[in-house]
This record gives sequence, C-alpha cells and structure tokens, in this order.
Amino acid sequence: LNFFFFPTKDWTLRITPNMYKTIGSSNIKIGQTTGFGSNLDGNLGVRIKYASLVYSGLWDHVPMLKGGTVSLGEIPNPLVDWEEQLYGFRYVNLTPWNFLSLSSTQVGVSMQGPVKFGDKMYFDYDIGAFDNASFHAFEQTDTKQFMVRGSVYPFGANWRYDGLGITGFYNYGYGNTAPDTADIPTTLKGGNAHIQRIAALVHYTAYNW
Repeated sequence: LNFFFFPTKDWTLRITPNMYKTIGSSNIKIGQTTGFGSNLDGNLGVRIKYASLVYSGLWDHVPMLKGGTVSLGEIPNPLVDWEEQLYGFRYVNLTPWNFLSLSSTQVGVSMQGPVKFGDKMYFDYDIGAFDNASFHAFEQTDTKQFMVRGSVYPFGANWRYDGLGITGFYNYGYGNTAPDTADIPTTLKGGNAHIQRIAALVHYTAYNW
C-alpha cells in the first residue's frame, strides 16, 4: 500500500507501511551491556518503509534540469531502489549490494533527476546523505553516510530505463554499532569502521526486455 498526499503541485507526501512476519529472540543486545527481551515469534508486525516529503519545483525554470526533485525523510537510497526497478525481479532475489549489506531505505535527504539536451535525457543523477541504520534497524551512531549514483545514456533516453546506459555508484559510510563497541575489531561493524561500496553497471533496456 502506498499513500500519497499532494498539498500543492510541487509537494508530495508519501507514506508506505510494510507488514512482515516477526522473529523474536530471548535477548536482543544493543551495545555490550544493554538488551531487551522479545516474544514476537510468528506475529505480524507493521513498520514504515517510506515516509517522505518530496519537492519537485526546484529546477522548473532550468529546462536542462527540469524534473529534478529533492527528497527528505525515510527515502530510497540512490542505488537499491533504482537497481530493483531496472532488474524487475525483486520478488525472486535481492540485488547484489542489497543482499550483502545495503538496505533499500534509510533516513536522510537526497536530490535526484535527469539532465536533458532537447527532448532526450543523457544523464540521470541521485545524490544524498543518510544515517547508518535502515527502515528495519536501530540507529546506534551519530555518524552519517554519503551516496551518489550517476547514469550516462550516450545515445539519449526517453526515461532512465531506456536504451543503453552506463551507471556508477559510490557510498562512503561507517559501521552502525553502539559507542561502547566502536573499538571492537569486527569487520565493518565498529562505529570507527570506514565502509566504501562501489558498483558499476552497463545496461540495455528495450521495449520488451
């Protein structure tokens, strides 16, 4: 379910709930000394997948950038949602970085949109800053992470999944763990861990494949 509210032509509010089957544990640990019990096994839970405010009027007077938006709240990061739509089979398996460690949804602010010359789009961008948690994880640090995706369409495209495209993604962030575990030498987990994710894709989309 997606709920949209359009107070003006330039602003959009989106709320997307997510129902899931819960899995509990006798003691969920946060940091080294804090924990809480859980008896949720098998119950249906509801959480918020997306809760965002989007402004679409920033570049209305710049023809080359018209269509760009600014998003704030619990929003898709620049790669995972874009790649899922390109792939089209999210119900079969996760996309690579989503499978390894990167959630599709995080709290932050981002800017995205096309760069056009005439009627064709030749570049599509998405850049943002986000916290280190996700829509289904606690935020345990005070650090933030940076992400950017750029897609080049050498022959022009009518939209961002049209024809030949070359896409690059870069993410710089930190581990999401409580301060009292920041110095524990566990790969990618400590708050002092510096994490970089990189993706590069060449993709071609036709009318029927």
